[in-house]
Parts: sequence; C-alpha cells; structure tokens
Amino acid sequence: MLILSIVLALVPLLAVAYVLLGGEGVTVDSLFTSLILLSISGVFGLNALLILRRRKMADEAPATRRAAAGGGALETARGLVESVLFFESPVGQADKSLVTLRTNGAKAARVLPFEGDLRNLLPVGKKVQVTYEADAGVGRIVSLEYR
Repeated sequence: MLILSIVLALVPLLAVAYVLLGGEGVTVDSLFTSLILLSISGVFGLNALLILRRRKMADEAPATRRAAAGGGALETARGLVESVLFFESPVGQADKSLVTLRTNGAKAARVLPFEGDLRNLLPVGKKVQVTYEADAGVGRIVSLEYR
C-alpha cells in the first residue's frame, strides 16, 4: 500500500511537468489541470506519510510493552474509597479513572490512576483491597476484594 501511494503521488507530478513544459504554454486550462493534479499528488503523499508514521509507532509499541512487562510488578492498595473520577480520553487511548483511597487512620489520601471506568466497581464509601499492575504510570486491576 505504501509503494502504491508513493507511485500515485509521483505520477501527477510528472503530469504537471508535461502540461506546463510540453503543452501550449501557461493557459487557464493548464493552470487548473496543474492545481487538480497537485491536489491529487498531495493526498497520496499525505497518505504515504501517515502509513510511514503508523508503521513507526507500531515498531516502537512492542518495545515499550516489553519494557513495561519486565518491570510490571503487582502492587496492593487497601482503604476506603473516597472518590472515583472518570476521564474520557481521545480516540485510540484508554479512558482513565482516578481513585482516592484513605487507609485507616491516615491523614492523607492516596490517589491512584487506573485504566477504564471504575465508577461501578469501586463504589464510594466501601472498603476495598485492590491488587493492580502498574504499567507506565497507569494501573490495571488484577483482583478486587470488598472488605
């Protein structure tokens, strides 16, 4: 697909050169034909750049996943759920929830970021024990116990 996009981006450029150099000179018809051909070339060129960018991101993603999997230790947090704030992310990214837990007798609450919508899993006012895997600063729940 990449090679096809590159070829389809270069062919209109050759046609523009032919229209301007080999034709009747610069006329209104040749000007509009050149603009149309340059637009077609730009669309296919942009498509080729987006394909290259997507491939680059796909090549980098497994390396970051392997690095995170190697150091992704399980962690446990206990406490009373004070609040669960849910944030919708843009398309292509995981939604996030910020969970505020207060352990027994602690003055400061602990705020933990998790993937997904946890408003129904972690009701406010319940004591829970959450076991999660921290991955790039965001946790994924492995097990959940209500106390």
